[in-house]
Amino acid sequence: MNIDQIVVMGVVIVIVMTIFVSMVELVIPTIKKLEFDATCRNYLLLAEAQNGLDNTSVDALKERLNELGFSDVIVNAHHQNVVMRGNLYSVDVEGIYHQPKLLGLFKRVEAQITLKFEQSYLARKIIM
Repeated sequence: MNIDQIVVMGVVIVIVMTIFVSMVELVIPTIKKLEFDATCRNYLLLAEAQNGLDNTSVDALKERLNELGFSDVIVNAHHQNVVMRGNLYSVDVEGIYHQPKLLGLFKRVEAQITLKFEQSYLARKIIM
């Protein structure tokens, strides 16, 4: 191998790795949105079964989302046993995910992605 081929191969490897990292960074927000929605959906089902969320459940939701890497989590939900059976209520959750993004070949910047979950549920107490 000549020195020219080695230099060209090195440059090509750097460019391919940059493209690969960029593609992975494009997928990460989608995966985080799926995790965010799945977690919020579980607590929405809990709110539906309990006719609202109590403070413990709201705190558990915030803690779980913090474990997943979200910050500044805001939960708007009706409290347990405040809602009337048969009425339509909503759970609104908002969180911020901080992700470092590749800006140039060697430059990274911090990006904030705001994720929202808004879903309505029908209050129905399940009695066993």
